[in-house]
Amino acid sequence: ALKQYEIQSMLFDPQHNRLAALVINHPQNGEVAGVGGRLLVYDASQGTLVSELEYGNKPPRMALNPANGRI
Repeated sequence: ALKQYEIQSMLFDPQHNRLAALVINHPQNGEVAGVGGRLLVYDASQGTLVSELEYGNKPPRMALNPANGRI
């Protein structure tokens, strides 16, 4: 089955042409809401997933460091 995500935050990195999204699993079949978080990074021009990081709970925020282009 296709996994459903709930977008918590998004940002665009123009230096690397990447779109980053903080998402959590959309609760299904008795799952607990607010867990199963991921950071998904896409190539904005191709729409392809280039990186994924899994973490337990949703983080409070996300920011792009303008000095080095890191999230």
